[in-house]
Amino acid sequence: MRLFRICAAVSLSLLAAWISIERVTGPAVSPLPSSLPSIVRHTAPLRAKPPDSEQDTVNPGDEVLRLHARGIKGRHLGIAVIDGFTLTGHREFDRRLRWYDEIDWNVHDTAQWHGTATASIAAGETIGVAPEADLYFVGLGMIWADAPIGNWFAAAPRAVHTGQTVALAIRRVLEINRRLEADRKIRAISLAVGVGIKWLEQRDAAIAEARAQGIFVSDPDLHPRAFGPVRIASPAAAGAFTSAGPSTSWAIAYWAGRYVLAYEENPSISPEEFSKRIAH
Repeated sequence: MRLFRICAAVSLSLLAAWISIERVTGPAVSPLPSSLPSIVRHTAPLRAKPPDSEQDTVNPGDEVLRLHARGIKGRHLGIAVIDGFTLTGHREFDRRLRWYDEIDWNVHDTAQWHGTATASIAAGETIGVAPEADLYFVGLGMIWADAPIGNWFAAAPRAVHTGQTVALAIRRVLEINRRLEADRKIRAISLAVGVGIKWLEQRDAAIAEARAQGIFVSDPDLHPRAFGPVRIASPAAAGAFTSAGPSTSWAIAYWAGRYVLAYEENPSISPEEFSKRIAH
């Protein structure tokens, strides 16, 4: 019994030490490249195809289509999407994907439907709001609500890194943006990722940094109304699509794309001024 208690105490001490080290070192990321485009990893398609609900979709919407007809499509303006891993080879955005990397990824991770969906809504070639925008994507290895835990060797550090990944991703986008040409800067970030454990979250400070640099951050704190049903790119295959019901996630991606169009139409518009539209 004494030996068991000693072993248990040692194990708990080692676990606590590992957790402390993981929190200090933070999530794993790849070094920033010296040139773009850069795709760190080509994700494998999702093994299970999301169900397709035959709905009349609303994206990208009549107002957006009128802007497209005038040639306002976000050409060479940047949209950054921070979400679950996307299918990098999907035809909706593969030709305009200038940056893709992942935080806390595992070799067994496949593309996910949520990240592929938001990327296609914001900047999809045929179903997106800004079909000619440059797309920058940071995929997050997170434990998602109502989703399977998956590989435990990947899940353990992801759990320890709760609250760190989104902030790291935002600051990564800001660092990339500092390296971009003046006429190809990132103008909007789509952040359709909910808050985890509140007291561990570091996202608010990073969002404030992005907004201070003049970037429109579309995230849940704007309280957008649900958008949908929508047609979205499916992570099952490069040419696959599906549809989904109304969601604030889709609204967050929509407004990121919509800001880019507003900026192209009027470069003097500020994110603060544009945000007032979302409440109406």
